[in-house]
Amino acid sequence: MLNTRLILFCLLLLSHLALAQKEVDESSSWRNRIFYGGYAWASFGNLTWVDLSPQVGYMVNERVAVGMGIKYQYREIRSIRFSDHLFGYQAFGRLNLTRQVFAQGEFENISLTFEDRLERRSRIWVPGAFLGGGFFQSAGSRMGFSIMLLYNFLYDPLRSPYPSPWVIRMGVSL
Repeated sequence: MLNTRLILFCLLLLSHLALAQKEVDESSSWRNRIFYGGYAWASFGNLTWVDLSPQVGYMVNERVAVGMGIKYQYREIRSIRFSDHLFGYQAFGRLNLTRQVFAQGEFENISLTFEDRLERRSRIWVPGAFLGGGFFQSAGSRMGFSIMLLYNFLYDPLRSPYPSPWVIRMGVSL
């Protein structure tokens, strides 16, 4: 619990030190339209969960961005001696409604270990289709911090790597 609070505090501190939404116009080169970022999360205890998701995106215009990323998650439940390495990919689209408020849609596909009712383990791919919105805080010309709330319309409580169809994500973009 303390480690999670420390990570959250560091992310919030970063948002006030060096963060901003990328601005483009019709004369912007393709290089100036590319941005990098992603999100990370960690929680430690009986349930350990580490999520690293770097992304790259492209500003189509000042309101629309598209991008893709890779995902890596590590989960461990000590009480039942279970651990798993999850990996996958995602694609996203973002519509900036104002300078700070946005709507976002994502598709992701994650490979994870699945145990059926007969306790047979196999590796499966679990898709997710997320839709939601968020808030973007900027400070500077190239960096930004975002927090978003997304709903997974393909949520399957038996197979999903998430405990709920609602997912909160925090990230930084450059």
